[in-house]
Amino acid sequence: MSPERVLDYYNTRERAIQAEKDDPYRHGFELDTWKLADEELKAHSEILVMGGNRAGKSFWAARRVVQCLVENPGTIIWCLTETSANSVQFQQKLIFDALPKELKS
Repeated sequence: MSPERVLDYYNTRERAIQAEKDDPYRHGFELDTWKLADEELKAHSEILVMGGNRAGKSFWAARRVVQCLVENPGTIIWCLTETSANSVQFQQKLIFDALPKELKS
C-alpha cells in the first residue's frame, strides 16, 4: 500500500476506536456469536449462554440490557449476581460502559 493509503487506514481505525470509546452503544463492536444468541431469543423466551472466561457473555448481556432499556422507556430490569461487591465491580461497570453517551452524565 502507498503511504497515503496506510495513513488513511490508520486515521479511519483511530476514528473508529474513538467513536467506540465516546459512544459504545452506537459504535461498539459486537461479536458474530451475539447475533446467533439474538436470533435464538426471537424464537425462545430463554437461552443458555455458555462460554469460557473472557468469551463475551457478560458484555453481550450488558449491551442487551441497555438496548432493551433504551428501546423500551420505563422498563424495569433486574440484573442479579452473587454479591453486591460483584454487582458494583462487574455488572454495574459493564452496564454503565454500554450506555449511550447522553445517558452517562
